[in-house]
Amino acid sequence: MGALLIFHLLGFYPVPASKQLLLGSPFFSSYTIRNPLLKTTTTVRVNGFDKATLVASPPAGSRLYVQSVTINGVAHGSVCWINWDDIVGGGEIVLEMGSTVPSTGCGEGSDALPASLETGGF
Repeated sequence: MGALLIFHLLGFYPVPASKQLLLGSPFFSSYTIRNPLLKTTTTVRVNGFDKATLVASPPAGSRLYVQSVTINGVAHGSVCWINWDDIVGGGEIVLEMGSTVPSTGCGEGSDALPASLETGGF
């Protein structure tokens, strides 16, 4: 239960039996994850972080929604999920937050939807 709380605070939701992490609104404007086993460091920056989202019922216009994801300087094709290897591999992840749901949904392309949704669920 403690691990799930940490993932929730970081804005990640692990998909069971996969290496995918669904993306949500983090509770921090930036943080660094260090992996001493692999000797890697991953920094996550949240551009447009909104403290108003840290309440039970965020007010209208709060920046709750992931607009874009950049992993090590490369735009990621989905705003709904990232791969576990992106977290443990080291580097930088930038989440751009906004107040509206992206018009493209999860993004463009065949890898935009997480595996749990692209096939209609488990």
